[in-house]
Amino acid sequence: EVPGTDTVAARVKGKNRIVFLRSTTATDALKPVDSYKSRRVFEGTQTDVTGVSLLRGRGRLDFEKRQGQWWMTAPIAELADAASVSRLVGDLLGANADEFLKVSPSDLSGDGLHPPIFTVKMRIGDKAQTLEIGATRTDGKSVYARANGQLFSLDSQMTDERSKAADSFREKKRVRFDSAAVTSIAAIKGDATLRFAKTGAEWKTGDKTLPATSVTDFLTELSALTS
Repeated sequence: EVPGTDTVAARVKGKNRIVFLRSTTATDALKPVDSYKSRRVFEGTQTDVTGVSLLRGRGRLDFEKRQGQWWMTAPIAELADAASVSRLVGDLLGANADEFLKVSPSDLSGDGLHPPIFTVKMRIGDKAQTLEIGATRTDGKSVYARANGQLFSLDSQMTDERSKAADSFREKKRVRFDSAAVTSIAAIKGDATLRFAKTGAEWKTGDKTLPATSVTDFLTELSALTS
């Protein structure tokens, strides 16, 4: 370093030549390689993600986005709870490596990565990206993980959402609809059917006009039904 300045002296390798650099430039140049690696595990945004798969000891969970709506496709095929899947995707996209690790291939089994305890696959755009999660490290706060051929540690909280059972991701509402778009209702009990139809702003059953608030209240209660 040059006293009283923010510069350092440097020499071009192989040449008898001295140059002066800003201290910040020299500091950046001397940083370890890992400092320049991206710590993001998955690259993309929520709108880019069209599929998620979680493979773990108890089986697998698969989700697929169809026309903007999340569906569970394994272990059962049905509508998924959008908020739960979106939170899962958001957590995965926000995951960052805590520390890059060097682990010999012979130690991968002990670290829970051969085979991995969890495997997370996301389809982001037209590319599939994979994260493998292993055993908890000795600090009790992080787990071994691998993605894109790189080993690193990951916050152990990342496994919490991935450990949930399939029921946690199932759609809780019995029905979903836009009340303003409903134009007819059929209530069936045994052999009897009671029909309501909307004409303009009025609801009718046969020739009888119904109070609009009654129908609105009914639709509100129907849309609030959960399993």
